[in-house]
Amino acid sequence: MTNLSKSKTAGGVALLGGLMIVLSPLAYGLYGGSAFVAYILGLAGLAVAAKAIWRPASFDYLLLVGTGVLAIVAAFATGGTTLWVLLAGGGAIFGAGLWRRLMSEPAGNAQTSPS
Repeated sequence: MTNLSKSKTAGGVALLGGLMIVLSPLAYGLYGGSAFVAYILGLAGLAVAAKAIWRPASFDYLLLVGTGVLAIVAAFATGGTTLWVLLAGGGAIFGAGLWRRLMSEPAGNAQTSPS
């Protein structure tokens, strides 16, 4: 049994969220503006998640959190059928970004610098 790193697991969760967003217009038979928004946000989520998995960097959490928040805001802006799928997918991407941030911050090491 192989051990997966937590950063790759967080990227995998974000990848599933992006995949869910991309496939939602196809599953519901949507077209037009809300489907276009879902495709763009889903592809952005997939790209950011793939980058976090295969080319990890210290700023990946910012990309994941930003994409997740954008998907959540777009869910309320478009409304309708895509609302719940964008909320779930955006929440997965957002949560993966927060998880990566918490993993990169050592526990109990709060330091302040002199000003």
